[in-house]
Amino acid sequence: MRLLYIRWIPCQETGVMFLAPKTFQNFKIECRTITLHLGDWKKKLSIKLCDELDENIIGLPNDLTDALTIPETIPYDIKLIGEDIYLGPVIAFFVREGYLSSKRIERWKLYCQNYSQIRGLVYFCTVSGIDMRTKKIRGYYFEPYAKEKGRLKSGIFPFPAVIYRRARINGEVLKKLKIHVDNKIFNARIFNKLEMWEVLSAGGFVHTPYTTTLDGLYSLQMMLTYYNSVYLKPQIGRFGNGIIKIKTTPEGYLFKEKSGAEQWAKDLTQVFQLTQKFKKKGEYIIQQDVSLNFEEKPVDFRVILQKDGSKNWTCSGIIAKVGINRQIHTNNPFSIHLGREALQMIFGLSPEQASEKENEIIRICTEACLLLERAYGYFGDVGIDVVVDKNLKIWVLEINKSHQHDMASYLKEDDPDMFKRVVSRPLEYAKALAGF
Repeated sequence: MRLLYIRWIPCQETGVMFLAPKTFQNFKIECRTITLHLGDWKKKLSIKLCDELDENIIGLPNDLTDALTIPETIPYDIKLIGEDIYLGPVIAFFVREGYLSSKRIERWKLYCQNYSQIRGLVYFCTVSGIDMRTKKIRGYYFEPYAKEKGRLKSGIFPFPAVIYRRARINGEVLKKLKIHVDNKIFNARIFNKLEMWEVLSAGGFVHTPYTTTLDGLYSLQMMLTYYNSVYLKPQIGRFGNGIIKIKTTPEGYLFKEKSGAEQWAKDLTQVFQLTQKFKKKGEYIIQQDVSLNFEEKPVDFRVILQKDGSKNWTCSGIIAKVGINRQIHTNNPFSIHLGREALQMIFGLSPEQASEKENEIIRICTEACLLLERAYGYFGDVGIDVVVDKNLKIWVLEINKSHQHDMASYLKEDDPDMFKRVVSRPLEYAKALAGF
């Protein structure tokens, strides 16, 4: 795939594209009229040869794009299919409202560490920047040759070829965007914990703890009868907010809040009353307790699965999260470790055994992702919460679509390249999904 730059040429002519004769020959162009594509934007143009242009330049009239920002200073890959020329990739990275403020904007350039391999127009935007009528999006593009502090520059861009979603997008807006990008939006579908369980279990997946809805005292009674210990969790929730643990004991029932605070209940009616008092708003699930504790601290693993330029799932890192003493979650961990080191420390595995267990974890998590994609469409970047129980059985608890990439940066001394892998791979996948 060749690398080209755009040059905006002040001229009276319209509807033309200027090429050096050598470029025309190299691409073996056999027609004099071509359709130029840049993301969703396209224009039919006549080809005009120009000896003054370098062979890595496409010349375009400067009034062609109707006030769109199409920078001259960034390199584009190019592909020719019949009578169509595609420049790109054009990738839109949607972030949450407020996350393009002057205080936060510089962080997004971290995702472009591998830009020399991506190239093209990569821009960061929010839902409020979309203009559906004109098919334009306001945001900031990455400028690789600018000074370090000025590499994100504002502009108004064409609809992209691919969207990477790191923010909520209204259902109607999402539907319209999918049409314009030929459904190439990854991480677009938001699913809750119950939906995840239903999709995976329907696909024959056996590595999720049994899950059902909390729809009354009877459902709680049945789950405690089967499993002795259960977790109650909001169907839609983050950071462990609203979770509760209930355990059957000879004295009755032990009720634990997120903080680890305990209460005793003598019967299930009293337990159910406590759940109503402490649970957050919204629907709840009841989940089989498969938790692991090490030295009275909860432990689970964050498995970062991402697609790369091959469009295949690959593991960017496995991080062990060790929670605070006696708490029932790991969302504010006491410490974090490389997965393989934690497997050796907790279970006494040899380095070879820990590596084998990591490979098993990756295989199981990949199977889960493939089942979810079959049901919901493209995904490319997930953080999967996994428990390895005392019998070394692997359980998938949750699949996070907008997981915390920063977590990988805390292990720079142990794995210096993990953070770079985590922030670089989404754009590698986006480029491949765009067809470049």
